[in-house]
Amino acid sequence: MFMLTSKLENSAGFTLIEVLVSILLLGVIMTGGMALYHNANEIMAYMVHKKVAMELADHALEEIKEKGYGSIAVTDPLNPTETALSSSVLANLSGKEIISVSAPDAKHKQVDVEIQWKEANSTYPKSVKLVTYIAQ
Repeated sequence: MFMLTSKLENSAGFTLIEVLVSILLLGVIMTGGMALYHNANEIMAYMVHKKVAMELADHALEEIKEKGYGSIAVTDPLNPTETALSSSVLANLSGKEIISVSAPDAKHKQVDVEIQWKEANSTYPKSVKLVTYIAQ
């Protein structure tokens, strides 16, 4: 009285194929997670730099507005005023501030302030531009 059973019915645990498939799935999931983490860090850094650039441009516009209409000189459109920004101002990146003033009519002046910077892994510069009109 002896019972014959197959090996599959008595086996406990995982086969080699199941373990390999599990490791492969885990590897794919981890690779996707790391790519997501890397891209999220780059996007967050860009958003911080953009916020700082917006604040710098807004500050420059406020300083120009305080001067008053009469003391704001119109600049040559082909030769705007450029100022290099220190790296500590723009979150350790190099950049520049470009200010141009034009007079669309006799009673208004248009002031454009642009902040340009270059991200660490980017070939093209990023920029933020604010425009305001000052009336006489």
